[in-house]
Amino acid sequence: MLQSTFYSEGKNEFKDYTFSAREWSAPTIVDPKETKERLADLRLEGRVIKRMKFIGLSYYHVRDWIESHAYDVMDQLDEEERQKRSDYNNISPDILFGRHAEIDEPLLIKFEDNDVFEIDTPQEPEFCFSMNCIPWWIHAGTNLPNLDANIFFAPCIGRTITAVEVNTYSTDKDPMFNTFFDEEHSTRELVSNIVLRLDDGNGISIGGSIDYCDVALIDQKKQLLTIPFQELKPALFNWEDLHIDPETGFEAESPTFFFGSIGSKHAGSPYMTLAPDEKESSLHISYTDFLLFEWAITWQTKDFFDEYGEYEFNANQWESILKESGIILSYNSFDDLYDYLTGHEIKHHSGANVFRGLLNANGAKFWKYKDKYRIQLNDMREWTKLVLANGETMKIYGF
Repeated sequence: MLQSTFYSEGKNEFKDYTFSAREWSAPTIVDPKETKERLADLRLEGRVIKRMKFIGLSYYHVRDWIESHAYDVMDQLDEEERQKRSDYNNISPDILFGRHAEIDEPLLIKFEDNDVFEIDTPQEPEFCFSMNCIPWWIHAGTNLPNLDANIFFAPCIGRTITAVEVNTYSTDKDPMFNTFFDEEHSTRELVSNIVLRLDDGNGISIGGSIDYCDVALIDQKKQLLTIPFQELKPALFNWEDLHIDPETGFEAESPTFFFGSIGSKHAGSPYMTLAPDEKESSLHISYTDFLLFEWAITWQTKDFFDEYGEYEFNANQWESILKESGIILSYNSFDDLYDYLTGHEIKHHSGANVFRGLLNANGAKFWKYKDKYRIQLNDMREWTKLVLANGETMKIYGF
């Protein structure tokens, strides 16, 4: 049942900057000897780890799992107290969690020379790995990431890989399907995990788990290392952490809206910050996702929008900007939208029509993602109701 090694035909041409296993050129390897040879070719020994990244979700670090773990370790308490103290916002800072993630898209390790090692286990016992084939800022192809690997694996940062271990075991069954390889029940040697041993004796273990990839930090005795919740929490960025305004409780439907200090770390750079006057709320939107509001602000100011500038609009002006955003979205044909916006006759100092230039540059992008901008506008209207009153101002500035 176990398949032999095959080689990917992927060309590392990731559409829309989104990870796809089909496009990844890394070969899928089962044979232990070939695994060792190909890892040796990458010359990982002696390299110093600079940064680490999970492309996609860590299933062990969604809120339900975090709360479930906290509940399980407090079995000495009565039921009511366990329920209370396992609520995400009430978890004790001292509760320990294993430095163990379950992922289904590659782990990226960047070294001091800026080479990037990429590794995943599509299904047990297959391994895929490569060097410099996946862009560092690739987007998740399946589920959005929720764990900062730099914080989670902080003990690894700055450490040198001293050895690469390929651990194996013998079995007569395919681990994926639990069926015998053949009628004679002959055994085969398979790779259980790859360990990048570090100069402090600890190791980064990567191994398959059915159709997931387990990544863990282990000590010299192969024991899982732990992290207290007070250190883990800054590494977590589940949907609630990024897309709910902690000041108002507003939850955005748009994945392009990020709130607060945690959100600012995850909005694509450069990003725009919206900060209502006299409020603690702050909304961050990557400049690449700010197109609708950029056009509406251009209409309001009668000038090109400067993503590195600073703007301040009173409540009436901001309401006009949102109204204009709705008008822009109301057109059913691109030609009609083009005529409407260029009809504003907003001129650049060169005499060129500002909107003609904007539409020629990004009109196709806007039209393709109109649904995304509709969700943005609905969210912006609802958030504005909560944070902006008459007499107050909305500040917008970029980084």
